[in-house]
Formats: sequence, structure tokens, C-alpha cells
Amino acid sequence: MIATATKMSEPVPEELQELLREHVESIDQLEVLALLSQQAPRGWAPEEVSAQLRLPGSTARAALQHLCGVGLLTVAALDTEEFSYRPVSPELRERTERLIRLYAVERAAVMRLLSSNAIARLRAGALSAFVSAKKEGGER
Repeated sequence: MIATATKMSEPVPEELQELLREHVESIDQLEVLALLSQQAPRGWAPEEVSAQLRLPGSTARAALQHLCGVGLLTVAALDTEEFSYRPVSPELRERTERLIRLYAVERAAVMRLLSSNAIARLRAGALSAFVSAKKEGGER
């Protein structure tokens, strides 16, 4: 008798997969997002985030800046650099909070998805570089 594999249902719903593809690129960013959302409306300096999550300062700062750039955080003032959780829309807030709750219980599934997304971005970048190189080489 041949065993057939059954497809497991994906624990990360499509709308949360989309949120990860479009807004959160790494585990570090997700950890920063979770921290700030749990402590909202408190503002956090990059150094505080770095210390709390035991991340290198440059990693914490880059995560905060990225999340601010995609509309999940705001920065109080450029001179103080205090970031706080404040998604730009109620829908984005709701999806983000669902993602954070899911991450708390399905950490491995979310991490696998983040890894898959990172590999897809690398492949797309490599393909783009290859196409650009071929175009430049073909125009000689």
C-alpha cells in the first residue's frame, strides 16, 4: 500500500502572508513590531529596542526605520528618534495585531514564511541582475 501525503492547512492565513510579504521582511522586524505593539503608545529609542531585544544597534535602528517606512510605526521627532506603534489604518492595525498573536502561538510557521519570502526576494534580485547584465552585454 502506498501512503499518500495529505496537505496540511497553512496556519498563516493569506492576508497575513500578504502583510509579511509587503511590510515585514525579517524576524528582527517582527520582534521589534511585537515589542512596540505590546507597549503602545510608549515611544522607544533605537538603543532601548536594541537593549530590550538584544539586537545590534544598527539592526534595531534599521528595523525601526523600515517599519516606520511601511506605515506600521511613527517617529515622534527626528531629533529624539522615538518610535511608536501606530499603523496608518485601522485595517493595517487589525491585521498586524492578528499577525503578532499568530506569531506567539505559531512561531515556526511564521518564521518559515519569512524565510521563504527572503529567498523569493533574493531570487527576484538575482534574476533582475541577470536580465540587466544580459541587456548591457547585448547592447554592445
